[in-house]
Amino acid sequence: MIKDKILTFLDERKHEVFTYQEIAQYLMSIDNEIDLNEIYKTLVLLENDYEIVRSKKDKVQSAKNFGLLFGVLEIKKKGFGFVRTKDFDVFVSKDKLNGAINKDKVFVKLDKNSDGINKEGSIYRVIEHGYDLIVGNVVLKKGKTYVIPDDKSLDFWIKINAKNTMNASEGHKVLCYISEIDKKSNTVFGKIKTIIGHINDVGIDILAIVYKYGFNPEFSKGALKEAKSYHEEDIVVENRHDLRDKLTITIDGADAKDLDDAIGLEINEHGNRVLYVSIADVSYYVKEKSELDKEAYARSTSVYLVDRVVPMLPHQLSNGICSLLPEVDRLTQTCKMEFDKNGKVINYEIFESIINSNYRMTYDDVNSILDGDERLQKKYHEINELLFEMKELSLLLRKNKEKRGMLEFDIPEPKIIVDGKGKVMDIIIRDRGEGEKIIEDFMIIANETVAAHIYWQDLPFIYRVHDKPNPDKINAFLAYASAFDIKMKKKEDNLNSKDIQKLLKEIENKNDSMFLDKLLLRSMAKAVYQKDCIGHFGLASKYYTHFTSPIRRYPDLIVHRLLRKYLYNKEGLNTKELGYLDEKLDKIGDQTSRKERDAIEAEREVNDMKMAEYMKNHVGESYIGYISSITSFGFFVELPNTIEGLVHISTLNDDHYAYDSEFHLLKGERTNKMYRLGSEVEVIVDKVSVKERNIDFILKNSNGRK
Repeated sequence: MIKDKILTFLDERKHEVFTYQEIAQYLMSIDNEIDLNEIYKTLVLLENDYEIVRSKKDKVQSAKNFGLLFGVLEIKKKGFGFVRTKDFDVFVSKDKLNGAINKDKVFVKLDKNSDGINKEGSIYRVIEHGYDLIVGNVVLKKGKTYVIPDDKSLDFWIKINAKNTMNASEGHKVLCYISEIDKKSNTVFGKIKTIIGHINDVGIDILAIVYKYGFNPEFSKGALKEAKSYHEEDIVVENRHDLRDKLTITIDGADAKDLDDAIGLEINEHGNRVLYVSIADVSYYVKEKSELDKEAYARSTSVYLVDRVVPMLPHQLSNGICSLLPEVDRLTQTCKMEFDKNGKVINYEIFESIINSNYRMTYDDVNSILDGDERLQKKYHEINELLFEMKELSLLLRKNKEKRGMLEFDIPEPKIIVDGKGKVMDIIIRDRGEGEKIIEDFMIIANETVAAHIYWQDLPFIYRVHDKPNPDKINAFLAYASAFDIKMKKKEDNLNSKDIQKLLKEIENKNDSMFLDKLLLRSMAKAVYQKDCIGHFGLASKYYTHFTSPIRRYPDLIVHRLLRKYLYNKEGLNTKELGYLDEKLDKIGDQTSRKERDAIEAEREVNDMKMAEYMKNHVGESYIGYISSITSFGFFVELPNTIEGLVHISTLNDDHYAYDSEFHLLKGERTNKMYRLGSEVEVIVDKVSVKERNIDFILKNSNGRK
């Protein structure tokens, strides 16, 4: 490929810089069949992808040879930041930001002594300011309109000229963008784009977070028009497998409306189980380059928050014609798998289909039926046997995954219960019963089957991958865990899932297991979307993709499109088309991975806000909790319902405590008293700030002040 030849040329001459013309002349001298336009086009793409960087004299070299890494800067409350690069995060102290602000695309230069786990560097160049849109509050000062950003890392006010206010008044929460930065007067000018609402309006706090992370709850007129153009009567069988006579059910949460997946199970003439995993055929409706497609790509995922869903697709599709509702015909793509008695796939088909789901089941009802609830067993007598067969297959699949090394981190998830006005009524731990596990096991095996099928055809595809953890991080964890008599031989490149699985089993029965689990989880890599299949470490799976949720995840929609292209329409691909798909899938992987992280951060911030709201009514009350993390400024205590608060070091008034980062503890210099991960403590709720999402605890046996 031309790209590889350019990078090789630059690597061999890493101390020189070159013009586009000089690079082109060299390549054409060694291969006269290379097209000049293709060389220039590839150079532009490399520069746009930040693999090569331009000097002040308009000459280029690879970013790697300049010692530069491309990434997105995330600034924390304390003022320091991390540059999220493709391979790892780089810490940047406040004095090395060099004018960069939160979410900027930057080149970061690693410090000379930066190695091992803790990569440190400085911002070399801001490529592009990341804040297209900023959420903030309108204030009036001396007759002038300003917006104060919600993001505390943006320590400036945005001045809005009279013609750009959209008649917003003080107290409005707005969405605005920066139009100009006057460096002489150090003034940031902007324009208001959207008035979100008044800060005192119900639900505006959550809506502001939605906008902050770049998710738009409103769809364009073009997308809505396209969504409304599809009607129930337009559903036709065409060349699809007709599965409407098969017993098919959906199992979801009670409040779910976007039903992506339906399942059916039967025993064939050989006595083998045959599983049908039928997934909403969203790609039939959302065409490439359509308005719906543009909106779905921009969001890349639905966002599930405490009291609402911000969908990837308009409700006409997500809750309507695409949702696999009971007793209506729905277009689907199906992965049909036959299993032997040991739960191994021995035969499979992937095809377009049409289904008519018989039952819309909830996790709670399925769990109750499997637990022996006679009333529900009588109500759903037609599918009792089916559910128990599904459970048996699910147990076999889970046993196989455990045997090959699948990792299960038993981290409790909160369920925040709110009333109709969004007020928090209670916070409990989310249950995960057999119904949830059945769906999870069936979706995983379908995802693996689809991924393996395309992988062995050597076609461009998008995979869900999870890389091996950094050995340095694992070794750091082992150094700490050794204090709990947990040991594993140090490994470098040959670390595998079974090694981590053994670690998890070893810490399972320890008193501190939940926090050791969490600490180990932090050592793991993050799962992402990409076109290169490197396997899924956490699932111990060689081939994995996301096929099963196209209503709420854009990569799944792309997978369905590619299946239609390769399997159903059987389109041949020439070299040019393969190159186009490769490039396109690269960008889709980056975009969807980034928006997935945004959705997780939005969900986390809403949860933190609602937890603070809840604890505001419990100031002065005492709770038993466990130390969940330790920092130089104190330790965080997690309550049984996952609410977390800080015990600041200044409130530990019986000694002067020093922070040991290697062993995650605070140790008293005079008394040798230690606060370490997993220790049980009794705390009192001292202060709560809903605005800052902060909860402060003090120890019950302390007066809380130095």
